[in-house]
Amino acid sequence: MADNNLIKIEKRVPGTLVLEFHDFQNYQNKLRIAIEHNQEFRLVPLNLVLGMFLIPMTLAAYRNGMFTMPQADKEKVFAAAAEQGLYLSQDGGKAPDKQPAVMFSESEIRDAIKTGKMKVVNDIIAKGNKAQKQYLVTIAREEIANLKQKTIEIIEGGLGISLQEGVE
Repeated sequence: MADNNLIKIEKRVPGTLVLEFHDFQNYQNKLRIAIEHNQEFRLVPLNLVLGMFLIPMTLAAYRNGMFTMPQADKEKVFAAAAEQGLYLSQDGGKAPDKQPAVMFSESEIRDAIKTGKMKVVNDIIAKGNKAQKQYLVTIAREEIANLKQKTIEIIEGGLGISLQEGVE
């Protein structure tokens, strides 16, 4: 297994996300990354990402959908974790989908709101976790001057909030 493999860690919550990763072979080798509010991802070496299986807070953040990885990277991480005995695969080696079904990035949500892709908005309202709904509200408030009235009504009605609050 090459240590130079980089895994794309994609943030799925508003604001800054701080995660801790440890080298699973040398626990002293650790990395605390911050994916800033204006960033969507960071690249992290595979040997450090594998340490997420040893850090309950990082694994919980993954399972709660605070961050994710592209499918190819997920498969690489979970295959390497199973190979190293860090993760026992219950489904024949496929990467587990123990993350929320609805996980859109800030740019995907912004694009959906701006272009009127109501399927994304409705998916977040119906099936999104708290972080995804917070993302939706934050972006809708930022873009309120550009939103169609129907979009505003769907978001406000679906989430039981007012987008006008806190907007000058």
